Amino acid sequence: MTAWYDHHLLSHLSLPHLGYRPEPGCVDLWVLHTDPDTVLAAHRLVAVLDARERQWADTMPTQDARNKCLVSRIALRLILGQCLRTTPNGVRLAHGRCPSCGRRHGKLVPVGAPGLHVSCSGARNTVMVTLASAAVGVAISADEQMPGCSDAYPQPDGRPAIGKPGAARNSRSRPACRVREMSYFKAVGAGLCAPPHASEAGPRLGSGIHADVPAGWTVTSLAAPAGHVAALTLHTPVGQPDTRIRQHGCGTCRADGDMASAPVPAGLGA
Repeated sequence: MTAWYDHHLLSHLSLPHLGYRPEPGCVDLWVLHTDPDTVLAAHRLVAVLDARERQWADTMPTQDARNKCLVSRIALRLILGQCLRTTPNGVRLAHGRCPSCGRRHGKLVPVGAPGLHVSCSGARNTVMVTLASAAVGVAISADEQMPGCSDAYPQPDGRPAIGKPGAARNSRSRPACRVREMSYFKAVGAGLCAPPHASEAGPRLGSGIHADVPAGWTVTSLAAPAGHVAALTLHTPVGQPDTRIRQHGCGTCRADGDMASAPVPAGLGA
C-alpha cells in the first residue's frame, strides 16, 4: 500500500511518495477547487513557478482563469517534485512539438523524466491534474462552454477531423463528445489552435451512436461536478490492462476507493 499525504500548504492535494511511478494502465487523477483558501495558498507558492509560467498566468483574461492556471501548475510541480525527488521549482517543464504542425504548442512534458506523462485542465472553479506512465490527456468543461462538436481540428497524421457533427448527435451529447475529443487531442499532443478542417468526418469520439476510438487509445468519460463534463484519454498498447483511474484530492468529488474504468463501448452516453 502506497502512503499518500496531504500537502500542508495546498488544500486537498495529496502527494505520492518519493520516486513514485504510476503502474502501466493506471492514471492518477487529482481534483482540486479554486476555493479562497486554495487560491490564497497557490499565490503564496507562486515562487515555485518559472518566469514563463508566471508570465503565462498573467496573460489570462480573468482572475478566475489565472487562479486555475496557478493552482494546476503549482499542484503539478508539487506532484512531480515527489516523483523526481527534487524541489517543486527544480522540476523542468516544456511543450513538445505538435504532431500536426511541428510548433512547440503540444503536450506539456516533464524534462528528463522518461515514462512520466501529465495533463491538466480546468473549468469554472475545478481543476484536474493527471499523471500516467503513458501518453494521457484530460479535459473538463462547463456545459455551456461547449455548445456543439466542432470539426475544427484535424488529426495529427492529416486525416479528417475527429468528431465532425452529424445527424446522429443531439444537443445533449455534444458537450460530452466534444470534451472526449479535447482529451484525445491533448493526449496525442496536437495543438488546439490548428486551422479549420472541413473534410469528410473520420473517427468519432462521441457519446451517442458513434464512439469510434482510434486503435491504441482508450477514451473514458469522467465523473465531474454538476454542470460539467470531463473525459480522459490514455495510450493503451495491445496487452495493457484496462485503464484504472485513482482519484486523489477533493473528498467531496472523490468516489470511495479507486475508480475502475474500462473503455467506453460504442453507443454509451457519457
